[in-house]
Amino acid sequence: MAFIKSKEGKKGITYYIVYNQKVRLADGSISSRKKWLKVGKSKTEAQQALRQFERELKEAPTRFTAKETMLFTHFVQNEFLTWCRSRKTDSEYNRTLYAMNLMENYFGSKQLNEITPKDIEDYMAWRKERKTRNKHVSNRTVNIDLIYLSQCFKKAIEWDVIETNPCKRIKRLKENKNRVRFFSNDEITLLMKTANPYIERFLIVGLSTGMRLNELLNLKICNIDIPGHVIHIVNDDSFQTKNGRNRDIPISSFLSVYLQVYVKTWVNPRTLETDGRYLEQSEYLFCNKKGGRIKSFKTAYNNLLEKAKVQNATIHTMRHTFASHLIMKGVSIRTVQELLGHSSISVTEMYAHLSTGFKKKEIDLLDYGANKGEF
Repeated sequence: MAFIKSKEGKKGITYYIVYNQKVRLADGSISSRKKWLKVGKSKTEAQQALRQFERELKEAPTRFTAKETMLFTHFVQNEFLTWCRSRKTDSEYNRTLYAMNLMENYFGSKQLNEITPKDIEDYMAWRKERKTRNKHVSNRTVNIDLIYLSQCFKKAIEWDVIETNPCKRIKRLKENKNRVRFFSNDEITLLMKTANPYIERFLIVGLSTGMRLNELLNLKICNIDIPGHVIHIVNDDSFQTKNGRNRDIPISSFLSVYLQVYVKTWVNPRTLETDGRYLEQSEYLFCNKKGGRIKSFKTAYNNLLEKAKVQNATIHTMRHTFASHLIMKGVSIRTVQELLGHSSISVTEMYAHLSTGFKKKEIDLLDYGANKGEF
């Protein structure tokens, strides 16, 4: 049975149709919950809407029967995270897991279709107040949480669990886009001179390709086509790129000379001696003595930075250096996006300010004949 109910607020009286909505539960049984349907500001308008509602209810009663979706926590643990585990890298999966666990605790036992944009806004405000290492989390961190949550809802839609994604109505927080740290030509020269034979290989390949850390560690010799002058970044059973897409990176003449040596030799990280590769070392470019994929070269890299007295740099700085120097040499931002493997050009635009000098040279060409004395 449906009836009219009014509520008085700051903007006057608002009328609602109140009815008991049937809910079909996952086990097939029927439950009910009270629903308020906003219909207008006048009683006459509300009465007309009620008559229309009752006619539609009589003609198609199932239209007003809701389907129980799934508990948010149940979907996250048994569906979404299972999918993430098979599709994402270990580091990306762990970041997703941490964020989703926070949201599970916050949203509690809500159904997926009960989570509203307001609920998500409240979560973002709550997340901003949490501290990590005595510091409030950044807007960037909150936005990443929102990305994972939206991905969760998208999968629920794709798998016919819900119909809409409430994250679509959420405006992301404004992020502070600090200028990226990259190595200058002098720093690169210093690092090259200081590097031992082991870390030099990572330095040269990283600076010459802009590959992500996991892409470097998972680079297979079979995907290095020296005659074709290209490195193939390929997804397979043992490795997934950050965005799940394959891409090709051209091999420069500079890098080609080194790769011809690297694919045939191996450097012992302890003795720093260079030897020919054994058969078992023929899979990964960067491997251990038994040929397995190494987990990290962070210690050797940090030792190099300390020895060369280069500060405020990380392994990712090599990627920033690759992109920054290309932009400064006039390469288009679209090309740099493709080489880096960014899904969106908005990410690559962090390097755009570096092309200012080249824009000045190009805009100087627009002199309207002034240099010819025509004005």
